[in-house]
Amino acid sequence: MKKLTANQYIILRVTIVIFLSLRLLTFVDAETFQPNNNYTESISIQPAIQIDQKKLESVLDEFFNKHMEQYHIPGLVFLLVKDGEIFFTKGYGYADVQNQKLMKPDETVLRVGSVSKLFTATAVMKLVEHGVLDLHTDVNQYLKHFKLEENYLKPVTMANLLTHSAGFRGRVINSVTRKESERLPLGEFLAHNMPLRSMPPGSVISYSNQGNQLAGYLVEEITGIPFEKYVEDSILIPLGMKHSSFIKPDNLLPYLVKGYSFSDGIFMEVPTEYSRSLTTPSGSLIATADDIGHFMIAQLQSGTYQDKHILNENTCREMQKQQFANGKRLPGMSYGFYEYQAFGQRAILHDGDVTGFASRLFLIPDQNIGFFVCNNTSNSILRMQLTDSLMRHFFSKVENTEKRTIENKSTQNFGRLAGNYRNTRIGLDYFDKFKAASGVMSLSEDNINSWIEIEPLLYKIPNSNIQLLFRENDKGEITNLFMDAQQMPISYERVA
Repeated sequence: MKKLTANQYIILRVTIVIFLSLRLLTFVDAETFQPNNNYTESISIQPAIQIDQKKLESVLDEFFNKHMEQYHIPGLVFLLVKDGEIFFTKGYGYADVQNQKLMKPDETVLRVGSVSKLFTATAVMKLVEHGVLDLHTDVNQYLKHFKLEENYLKPVTMANLLTHSAGFRGRVINSVTRKESERLPLGEFLAHNMPLRSMPPGSVISYSNQGNQLAGYLVEEITGIPFEKYVEDSILIPLGMKHSSFIKPDNLLPYLVKGYSFSDGIFMEVPTEYSRSLTTPSGSLIATADDIGHFMIAQLQSGTYQDKHILNENTCREMQKQQFANGKRLPGMSYGFYEYQAFGQRAILHDGDVTGFASRLFLIPDQNIGFFVCNNTSNSILRMQLTDSLMRHFFSKVENTEKRTIENKSTQNFGRLAGNYRNTRIGLDYFDKFKAASGVMSLSEDNINSWIEIEPLLYKIPNSNIQLLFRENDKGEITNLFMDAQQMPISYERVA
């Protein structure tokens, strides 16, 4: 079997993300695809969440035993925090298949991928708290060695970077390597590899790794301290995260879990993938599950873990509230986290994906509870199904008897909504060089007619929590489609 290059691996990962988002539009029972005349919305009350530890373990054991075999996942760790403590933690399967090393939450060092972005956002918020960085100032005022292109009237701000609303497209080419010798200092890499900015700042959420890396680089520029050192001194050490780092120190290498793919009945170790930048604020954190638990507790306890403070209460609250959304009725972005709204709860989360690993950090701030999961394959479906299972078993609000019904008059002209929509996350270099038709979604009138209309331009897919919102310009022309699928907000632009 021919090995993929590093760039081909990341292209494949991005393609899978797009494929999954498109599949979410059709991955419901065929019988649900019938026109719906009414949409009933429950009004809920919010009780305190009570969890029995034995029941939790029983549910998890059954879930993981089934799905790890189904998805060929060799190992994973799970951790749940509640009321300022690690409430439950357990490892399943193997960190090293060949040597039969078990997953251990307090010892196995994981590659958590884009969960790293939450630490970058926290570092930024510390600078805001100290008064040396303003979230709404043009970032070019802080950049000393290169500047962002000023091709729109509105400048890019730190608030834009932390909410993925700076207008950057994704950039795939030259973003990863398998040779450490090809890696560059963070600032040098960004100076030559910032993606095309083809949307006005503050117009849509368009997920950008380089945007988050730029936020981390600004921490360096403002403090004069290397990003990884600043995070270590101001976040990792105060939180007692002794087995965590944005680099890979020699003392942690023996505990680093191996990532795998599965083919022809065999688990195969995947080669290590490096970002082209020597430090990667957007995705290079390694940590144990227990260490991640310390960070989660601090986020849920107003910036405090035990007697150590990484943020004050007001800063923590500001970081976690919604700061930008693609529409009023859709979940959006806080500073670093993306929002989840389902089962009557609001949560904030972030997923992580690097080759051979998939993770999720999930918090319900109002309930002082959260969980973390990381498996050592690139399967990202398990975390979504796990979230759904936990919400149904433990976290769902108790429904009140009061209900209100919204009539679906189905008077919309579906013809003006039907068409082709391209995911804004995919860079034009991806399309031009690889002809990635998988990033384009085609919607027919029949597709749209099968959805539930909540209000004009806002729809829900039957038997799911997936919502879709169309945006029109002042001429009444449809310009965008936005999807809420209980993961990162997904934005599309109309192309035909």
